[in-house]
Amino acid sequence: MSKANLSLKESKVIQLSLLMYLCAVLASAFLETWGILILNLIIATVCSTSYFILWMLYKGQRRRYFSLASFVMLNGFAIFFAVPFLVFIYGSISFWVGVLLVISMLLVPYLFSEEVALSVNKPYKTRLGRVYIILSSMLLIFGSGVYADSLYSQTTDPLQASLYTFLFSLFCWFVAPVLLIKPRKMDEVLAEE
Repeated sequence: MSKANLSLKESKVIQLSLLMYLCAVLASAFLETWGILILNLIIATVCSTSYFILWMLYKGQRRRYFSLASFVMLNGFAIFFAVPFLVFIYGSISFWVGVLLVISMLLVPYLFSEEVALSVNKPYKTRLGRVYIILSSMLLIFGSGVYADSLYSQTTDPLQASLYTFLFSLFCWFVAPVLLIKPRKMDEVLAEE
């Protein structure tokens, strides 16, 4: 564990909170509705409060604090950036496919968190690592396409951009359970081959 307590300044609580509020506003800009903005600001407030509570509880354990704060941050980002796509496709069969994807990514990675940790660190050694490689590749390829399209057309298709943010959300939910593993257990998992 750490020798000295983590100060509030070192904990990055304020910076993380400001980042969450900024992302809440940016994610709401896609939809231009007050309801989504208010929902995102509530989520950002819950995340900010969580950072402070985690700092109070784990200021003597740096690794654990930053791991849990990153977990909260990833889940906050995932929620912010999944909602626009689900709102755009609401009322179609694709909406229910999207909801099933969200539910599966909220549940399944937690059942295999140690394997996900191993697959993120050593992707070629596990079957789940291949999922990680595919999802990462999709983010890079599709993101490059969205960026290139926005450069050439001078506008960005909101549905296309929200699909990219939805893929980013799925990636965040896939990786998030790794951050709940305690540091000592994580060292054991990574030492395994």
